[in-house]
Amino acid sequence: MGGSINDWEKLTKSCFDHLKPGGWIELQEPETLITSDDDTASKATASNEFLALSNNAADQFGKELNMGRKYKQHLIAGFVDVRDEIFKICKICFTPIGPWAKDPKLKEVGRCFLEHCLLGVDAYILGFIGKVLGCSESKCMILAAKVKAELRDRKNHLYLLTHFVYGRKPT
Repeated sequence: MGGSINDWEKLTKSCFDHLKPGGWIELQEPETLITSDDDTASKATASNEFLALSNNAADQFGKELNMGRKYKQHLIAGFVDVRDEIFKICKICFTPIGPWAKDPKLKEVGRCFLEHCLLGVDAYILGFIGKVLGCSESKCMILAAKVKAELRDRKNHLYLLTHFVYGRKPT
């Protein structure tokens, strides 16, 4: 939901008001920062630039992307038993970006997630970095090509952390 809500207090108050006593709310959000266990994320410079610029543009637009880290503070106001559990995306496992994982199931998950990421790169770069930050279309397309190349590179063992934040309305 990061990047789509501009009044989080209003949203969480509305959720609180519409829940029955004892009812639960759960919010899930991936961080908009890539990471790795082997330091390959630090070598993915175009991807890091893309995410930093996208986060900056979303902030200027008034709809922050990296909201997972802030969900807990929004739920503490009224909810009880609030928890913020952070997982390598997919709670039980992690979702690699690309088919680099050794496990056959994770390799397939990574292949699918890579396609998901590749489909969004152009739109995010042209929308956020082009329109909001005023970067030229040619510079945007060069950055997009570099990001896609880094994401496709099996030497990069990239993944996302995801926040699972939940809380209960008091009884």
